[in-house]
Amino acid sequence: MKIDDTALEFQEAIDYFKGKVNLPTKAWTDVWEEQHTKAFVIAGATKTAMLEDFRGAIAKAIENGTTLKEFRQDFDTIVAKHGWTYKGKRGWRTRVIFETNLRTAHAAGRWDQIERVKKIRPYLRYIAIDDQRTRRQHKSWDGLIYPVDHDFWNTHYPPNGWGCRCTVQSLSERDIKKKGYSVSSAMPADGIEYHSIKTPGGTIQVQTPAGIDAGFSYNVGRNRLTSVTPPPAPGQPGPGQGLATNTPMPTPRSVSGGKALPRSGLIEEEYADAFLEEFGGSISKPVLFTDKVGEVLSISEDLFKDINGNWKITKSGRHPYLKYLAENIKDPDEIWFDWQQLENGKWVLRRRYISRFDIAGDQLSGFSVFEITRDGWREVTNFTPNPNKKAKLQNNYLEKWRRGAMIYQKK
Repeated sequence: MKIDDTALEFQEAIDYFKGKVNLPTKAWTDVWEEQHTKAFVIAGATKTAMLEDFRGAIAKAIENGTTLKEFRQDFDTIVAKHGWTYKGKRGWRTRVIFETNLRTAHAAGRWDQIERVKKIRPYLRYIAIDDQRTRRQHKSWDGLIYPVDHDFWNTHYPPNGWGCRCTVQSLSERDIKKKGYSVSSAMPADGIEYHSIKTPGGTIQVQTPAGIDAGFSYNVGRNRLTSVTPPPAPGQPGPGQGLATNTPMPTPRSVSGGKALPRSGLIEEEYADAFLEEFGGSISKPVLFTDKVGEVLSISEDLFKDINGNWKITKSGRHPYLKYLAENIKDPDEIWFDWQQLENGKWVLRRRYISRFDIAGDQLSGFSVFEITRDGWREVTNFTPNPNKKAKLQNNYLEKWRRGAMIYQKK
């Protein structure tokens, strides 16, 4: 597929790209493999407004056939507008952004077409370009034919790396017989390749089938996430599913115990009001709050209700610490983005605020979760993990959640 001069345009690719959610990130490793199928990212682009401008430039390329040269002009305008300092040379960076987004959108759209016709065209043939730029293993896969539902396509459906130009050809039984092709059943005996990947939190080790770049061993069409805005699953959300970090959390900050609320004597509405007052709101007056990185959050009583609308404010003994939870959102130690798969199989993009407080030598942790919807960030939950447990247990719990993209850390 040639996209160096002119972008490709077809509806399935357009629909795929429109289904993405903008996700600010610091590094390309913040979003991993199939998470890219629902997240639009530009590594190092942490401002929502700048990311929206980049998305518009890529969308124009997919929908209207913008050339790489035209995209570079848009890139320069966006960089100047937002004062962005990016890594790498302009020529290399713009080509990577342009080609990677267009190739994956094309591949995802192509997979939609493949799925629709697989009853009459049940096979795929791997096509590699035979020139000096093509990787050795990719050339070795050229001509391999597998059924559409074969495991080979879970990991080897192109693109299979940065700058990969490989494609697939859809075939019918008649095509196989006419051309004298043979259909493979066994996976290629290429083995496993190990990669050392630098992340903001340190170097990590990942593995892929040999010949596939780190971060590309997935099927961009088949692994398309099924939904971005389902209702939250009952109970507390499960651990994050992105890459973990080696970056230590900030030291717990010393705070006064004077913000603690009484354990008894208040009704649940009064506890909720005490929390909302920290943002200038109340039960009858929800507020919009702008966080440390400029994202607008909806703050209301829904943070303390379950999916049936019942109060959960006194659950697990969290209610005395509500003002500290407000502080966790207003001035967190860290803010994280990550995709999370719920019990019903749906995927959601969630934003997590994490803090640790030192109250007269005892640690208290704050944990708040918001979920992206078409109307903005909506509350999911807000609680103190293991408030009566030792600091080590609290820290172990928090580490399970320190995954995905850390977009803010308190200095």
